[in-house]
Amino acid sequence: MKTVLAISDSVEGTPYDLKRTTKTIKGFNMDPLLVVPAIFERDGSHVVNESEEILDYVFSPDCEISAVSIGYMTEQSVVENLAQKLRTLGKGRVPIIYQPSLFTDDGEILVNEDLFYSICDNLIPNVDLIIINRFEAELLYEEECHTEGDFTNAARDISKQIENELEYPGQIKVNVIRESRVTDYAK
Repeated sequence: MKTVLAISDSVEGTPYDLKRTTKTIKGFNMDPLLVVPAIFERDGSHVVNESEEILDYVFSPDCEISAVSIGYMTEQSVVENLAQKLRTLGKGRVPIIYQPSLFTDDGEILVNEDLFYSICDNLIPNVDLIIINRFEAELLYEEECHTEGDFTNAARDISKQIENELEYPGQIKVNVIRESRVTDYAK
């Protein structure tokens, strides 16, 4: 059976609760291997786990992973350590999927500015697929998105930003899915 490495903070009773991630991975008949840098309770309290040794193990030759799923993260040191591990792993060896969760569905900002730039500079260049919400698309596009045309323009603009700002082999596919689907490529 294939193993999916899921790395995410867990926020009890929200979409960021790793119980949902576990259920999804198991639903695809895969084994989840979870790394949880921080656990947040409903009352706002949280515990930060020592994740460096765990990341050393899961990125060692002793651990065979088939895919990496990265979710909500709040600790800049974990983002930077993970980015280093992903660079060591090498692009294309296993699919790396990232759902940054920078904003809630209501537009509330979830990360501070330093963490945001660390994610953009260190983590995003190492992933194969990024799944973002409307507010994250607006942040990248620097315009509000309300209509299908807005999202079409956002996909094109994000593709151009990728082409101009990142070095990568091959091409990166940018999909915007709402009522209809928009696809553009950064080449």
